Amino acid sequence: MINKTQSKHIIVLMSLFLFTSVLKAQDDRDFRFGFKVSPAINWVKVKDGRMNSGATGLGFAYGLMGDFRLSENYAISTEFLITTFKSNVKSKPGDTFTRDNDFRTYSNLDYHYSLKYIQIPIAVKFKTKEIGAITYWGQFGIIPSFSIGNTVVSSAAPAFGLDEKYNPNVNDNNKYDFKTYEDNVNALRVAMLIGAGIEYRISGNTSITAGLRFDNGFTDFLNNKKVNAINNGLGLHLGVFF
Repeated sequence: MINKTQSKHIIVLMSLFLFTSVLKAQDDRDFRFGFKVSPAINWVKVKDGRMNSGATGLGFAYGLMGDFRLSENYAISTEFLITTFKSNVKSKPGDTFTRDNDFRTYSNLDYHYSLKYIQIPIAVKFKTKEIGAITYWGQFGIIPSFSIGNTVVSSAAPAFGLDEKYNPNVNDNNKYDFKTYEDNVNALRVAMLIGAGIEYRISGNTSITAGLRFDNGFTDFLNNKKVNAINNGLGLHLGVFF
């Protein structure tokens, strides 16, 4: 697993690479600017610990994008996005957890995460020559993400059916041994991106683009030694270049 220090080194190296590309730009044609939106399907992969992956969630991203042209077929692409990941983790079947203030035993823990990040993807973009008005592209790179807020809705059920369903969030002053799964979200997330799509030139420098992109997290999004979990996404990329 990549730690925070290693992640920062990667971001610095990619930023230097991007800065070098900017210096190579000789005129306005070497840089393109646009806007994008991206609805996505999100999910969590639990690699280790007492929790399981739960249901998928629907996320969304929006923001700015730019291409720094290196040659006719290659570019450095970067974006500035506000992104929301929605996903779910739950306890393993048969596992029980103790509530500290009354020592009752609970099972079926369920956590629904809504995590908001600032993302700055940096990728190498490969493009075909224009065929008619259409260009095909693919991209590969990394996505450093910085947490700017999260919401977690959690619930549990008594292990022996003695009470109604219990919501740990009702009183934040109470402490439970499973509450750490709610609050401990890492501030930094790093992912690999792989994408492909098409671009259609409308007129002049204006074009629309569409494609699919896989956001493959490779750092643990939970700051909890008891659980190792990564969040992933598959998004529909829709944008306009000017």
